[in-house]
Amino acid sequence: MKKAILLLIGVLSLALLFWSLGFDKFWGHVMGFIIKLFSHNTYSILQGEKGSALLLLKEGKEYIQTLEDFGFPALALLGWEVMLLFYIKTKYWLRSVLVNIPFLLLLQCLFIGIALPLSNESVHWLDFYISVLPNFIILVFFLVLKDLAIERPGKNK
Repeated sequence: MKKAILLLIGVLSLALLFWSLGFDKFWGHVMGFIIKLFSHNTYSILQGEKGSALLLLKEGKEYIQTLEDFGFPALALLGWEVMLLFYIKTKYWLRSVLVNIPFLLLLQCLFIGIALPLSNESVHWLDFYISVLPNFIILVFFLVLKDLAIERPGKNK
């Protein structure tokens, strides 16, 4: 129990450090690269007073999205993966990492690449965009539950 508490404090401290060093900008560059790779759209990362944002250039139009909504769930998932490393075998941990992180990255990139431009087209798409945007953390919660059900931390050590 003492080990788990110290590990949790350590992971939370690392997460706070990564966030303060600009993890959201790093995650924005990763997402922008994936979007550029598959759709040939250009992107840039903007730094403002209220935080960083991704500027997506698609078909001559500019779309701006703040990165905190995408960086925080990614950091939470990475924190979970670090915690999981101490409780399951490396083979199972690697399988979890290679499924969870690309899955979250793909969904976030699809969301930015498809829903962000459509949110400027109609009120219905804007409602969809606004309602889904803050809920990526719920997706991370389901990925954690998936790992708990499949990997059974403590049983596979």
